[in-house]
Amino acid sequence: MFFSSLFCSRLLYFWLAFQGGHEAAFVSPSQLDLGRMRQGTPVLVMFDNKQRVGQMVLHINQRDGQLIVQDRTSVPGFNIEEKITVTMDAKSRAPITAEVEAMFGENSLDVDLKWTGHRVTGRLARGPEEKTVNQKLAPDTFTRVALFALLPAFAWKEGAAFRVDMFDVMSAKNYSITLLATEKTKVDVLAGRFEAWRVEVNGHEVRQAFYISTATPAQTVKIEVLDTSWHYELTHTDVTPVRRDP
Repeated sequence: MFFSSLFCSRLLYFWLAFQGGHEAAFVSPSQLDLGRMRQGTPVLVMFDNKQRVGQMVLHINQRDGQLIVQDRTSVPGFNIEEKITVTMDAKSRAPITAEVEAMFGENSLDVDLKWTGHRVTGRLARGPEEKTVNQKLAPDTFTRVALFALLPAFAWKEGAAFRVDMFDVMSAKNYSITLLATEKTKVDVLAGRFEAWRVEVNGHEVRQAFYISTATPAQTVKIEVLDTSWHYELTHTDVTPVRRDP
């Protein structure tokens, strides 16, 4: 069974990496065109099956030469409260700092990280257990929250496949991620009906599919947590313009 699962996993990897006979293109954060994205703060409602259980708000702001992404997620019924804040250089989008304040039931998570070049240092505390983080990352590595927030800035088209390096600030682990536009489809969410690219994110323990609107400027309108009963739907976007440096 183990070897069968491993073989299937390798087949999946090569299928994703060589769609249409072309290797998935490596993308660095600095290559993204933020002009493709809709400005504002998207608000997504979280569902477990058909029941509303929480909310996720993604703030994106630019000031003092930095791009700041913040994910605030609340699921009261499961006692989940999460705030993840990542700062990046506005031009290169290289990470500068990351902070996490979260509760998962009775378990807390506190993270405080700082980047110097390609090295990330700091602390990660799960409840009473704390560990020191001191890792050298590959150049052009995304943080997970920044990657998800900036997915609408990728150049999506039918069969588009991209590869990125990703660092998960909640676990201090590195991943090689493949992004694949599997289809163009119509999707109904709280904010209305959209034509969207279904983009699978593979390579992390939590597999997800993001629905990115085909209309420009693009936005994420739905997120599925694959192999679970959870999904997110866009309910509205706070259209307050993203503050930009003069």
